[in-house]
Amino acid sequence: MTAHTSDFDHVYYFRVALHPEKINKMVPAIIAGIGMEKLEEIEAVAFMGNSGALLAPLVALYLGKTLIMVRKTTRGVHSSKLVEGDKGARKYIIVDDVVATGTTARKIMKRIKKWSGAECLGVLEMNDVEDDDFRELTQVDL
Repeated sequence: MTAHTSDFDHVYYFRVALHPEKINKMVPAIIAGIGMEKLEEIEAVAFMGNSGALLAPLVALYLGKTLIMVRKTTRGVHSSKLVEGDKGARKYIIVDDVVATGTTARKIMKRIKKWSGAECLGVLEMNDVEDDDFRELTQVDL
């Protein structure tokens, strides 16, 4: 078996998420941050950007939910749509790497509301997680 060497600068979620053995620990930790009372309500997992594109599909797969992708822009991409995914989902969560000001989450919620009218149940933030330390996963209410 070939040994792989990661070469990532400051992007901590790559250091964790691009290792299969760490994914098996990370995703259940993210799910635990949701809370059991909301799990049944969630129909989709929404995301924007590279960090979301890496984390959200893993969470959605683990939960058995669909995805909603929100683009930052339509310039220079293959689609003219700002939002694509499960338009029938009525309730969703946002998964992101960090929520500093809430601007990204509010942009996602605004675009999805206009696109389908769906309701955001919350934002799961993956703070600066190092290696196997998943204690910093938090839910952010906007």
